[in-house]
Amino acid sequence: AGAGEAGKTSLLRRLRDRAAAVLPEADDRTIGLEMAVMGIAREEGGPEKLVVWDLGGQPEYFPFHQPFLTSGSLVVVVFDLSQTLAQCIDDVVVQLNIMSASTPQTVAMIVGTHRDKLEDDDGALETKLAGVTAGVAAWQGNMAKLAAARHEKMMGKRAGVTEGVVAAWQEQTAGLKIQLPILPISSREMNPTIDAAFSRIQELVFNDRLFPAFLKEVPLTYERVRAF
Repeated sequence: AGAGEAGKTSLLRRLRDRAAAVLPEADDRTIGLEMAVMGIAREEGGPEKLVVWDLGGQPEYFPFHQPFLTSGSLVVVVFDLSQTLAQCIDDVVVQLNIMSASTPQTVAMIVGTHRDKLEDDDGALETKLAGVTAGVAAWQGNMAKLAAARHEKMMGKRAGVTEGVVAAWQEQTAGLKIQLPILPISSREMNPTIDAAFSRIQELVFNDRLFPAFLKEVPLTYERVRAF
């Protein structure tokens, strides 16, 4: 997920196809969304597959994305590092707001693309990453304040609501799991930053704490329902 022309499709193709990836042309756009399958593998065990939704970045597509943003999924938030710091922060925060409002139990991994455009400017990359990280921290602080205010309002108007109910509600509404640090990558050609992003994705999806249901057996009850 991310703004238009942030490099989402290029990143996906590079992760999936590696050196053989055919990257989109400069004027290519993702219309709505596209589905892809990417192979992954844990150290102990056979290959597995991830179903990936490549979401178009234009705002008019955002409502259409809602059915495909589900709780318990991994969302890779992509932004263009070559943009101004304010624009980078805004692009990331827009996506965090969407996830927090619609699928608060998602896991968010943040990736900055077009790293190669900053490599000739000493210190620019580190400064940009630090600034965006600070912007994410400020957003988290604001969300915590909102959650506290809702808590107070809920307790004030509903004397019968227990602390346990409020705690459960707060976990549900403020449960976006942001995984830092931000990864800077370049998709123009195969390079170590792509390997780092691929390794991070595998590390996250195989994390039982973040994705306790991944690779678990489907309950027999579900299988019976699906049979109908």
